[in-house]
This record gives sequence, structure tokens and C-alpha cells, in this order.
Amino acid sequence: MAERVKVDRTKEGKGNVEALYGADSYAGKLQAIAAKSPNNRVNFGSLKEVIPISDLIEIQTKSYADFLQADVRPDERLDQGLQAAFKDIFPAQTTAAPD
Repeated sequence: MAERVKVDRTKEGKGNVEALYGADSYAGKLQAIAAKSPNNRVNFGSLKEVIPISDLIEIQTKSYADFLQADVRPDERLDQGLQAAFKDIFPAQTTAAPD
């Protein structure tokens, strides 16, 4: 049966399996290998990497941040994403029924 890896997230918000299993454990070795990778990932595939794989999590996170524009003051936000949706809907206006 494979060793179940528990991750301790108390050290700087990152998983620290070395604290639980030690640096010589399988999990500790995997964490050390992942730390050397530019995107903290381990490739278990048998094929060699032909082109670098984009960090899809980073792309999705950046896209969501651009959609929200949470770090931009409301009066300085671009008319895109959530801001564009709110501008289109609010303020709600009623139209008079035709006579």
C-alpha cells in the first residue's frame, strides 16, 4: 500500500511534508524535486517534454484577477469583466409601458 502523504500548511502557507516525514522519506524527496522545478511540479510521464508546458493555474488565477479588478480603485477600473457587467445592469432603470 502506498504511503499516504499528509501536508502541513503551517510553514509560510506552503506544504511542508519534510516536517512530518523527514527529508529522506519518499514525500520529502518529491517535495525537494518539485522545489527545483520552475512551477513546483513533478512530471511522472515517460515522454520527454518537447515544449515547455504553460502554468495553467497561474493563467487562470491571473485571468480571474483581471476579471475582478479587486486591486484597482472603483473609479479607476477598466470597463471590462465584472465592472462591465455591473455598469451594464446598474443602476436599474424602469421603462414606461407603451400607451
